[in-house]
Amino acid sequence: MQEISFDRTVDVRGLSLPRPLLTTQKAVDDLKSGEILKIVTTDEESASDFQTFARHAHLTLLACNKRDGQFQFFIRKP
Repeated sequence: MQEISFDRTVDVRGLSLPRPLLTTQKAVDDLKSGEILKIVTTDEESASDFQTFARHAHLTLLACNKRDGQFQFFIRKP
């Protein structure tokens, strides 16, 4: 697995919907164009939620990884 460098991190472990998405949206709003946000969550259903979120927000989902019982998403703002 290739390491992705990122500009900011959002830790939403232990939170349930809709909090992870709301917290992520606030972080995305603060990103500059081209910056990458790393999101860490423990929510099992987050993979489809963050894919849908990225698509609707016109963001690029660079990767979705599961590591040590946690999910990591890397999203780039256009």
